[in-house]
Amino acid sequence: MNTQAALMALLLSSGFATAAFAETVPQSVAATAAISATDPNCRQTNRTIDVLSEASVSAASETLATLVPETRVRITGAGSNGWVPISEPVQGFVIARHLTACGEIATRPVFTQHPTLTNLTAGMCRRANLDLAVRPRPAVGAEPRVGGLDQGMKATLTGQTVMDSENRLWLQISVPFAGWISGGQEGGTNLSFCS
Repeated sequence: MNTQAALMALLLSSGFATAAFAETVPQSVAATAAISATDPNCRQTNRTIDVLSEASVSAASETLATLVPETRVRITGAGSNGWVPISEPVQGFVIARHLTACGEIATRPVFTQHPTLTNLTAGMCRRANLDLAVRPRPAVGAEPRVGGLDQGMKATLTGQTVMDSENRLWLQISVPFAGWISGGQEGGTNLSFCS
């Protein structure tokens, strides 16, 4: 591990790294990760992914790094609920479906939009399946956060949607906060129908 990667790992583990610093270093950290393809815990990203502080996209989970496709990572356990912990190049959590065995050629998965993310007209209601950050614009990590939806809270849609480059569908909401929430990504959903 080179000096910059060691420093970043030390800062992240000690809690001294700020979000701004963490977001400026990940490309160089990922590029220096020397994880052998023969390591049984070696996996590689099949797309650009975020490393989060918690196994969740909730408002409390911070983005620690962004990894480019084919970056090798070391998993540290089986994970659960679609998330897996990693220890290198940065310690945190990633979405398991975005990892493949080391050495495989990365391919983007094909997906079908979840039914709760169709027919998104103004005034429609959706319920959060998990804690969600309400962002000022449709972008991962967009700050300052406008608010948060706790699991089970209802939101009223404006009818405006944006699909980002990572196939994350952003939905604009008007209630209980005016802003944007992640509806889901690549066939998954963060929302359910209101009953």
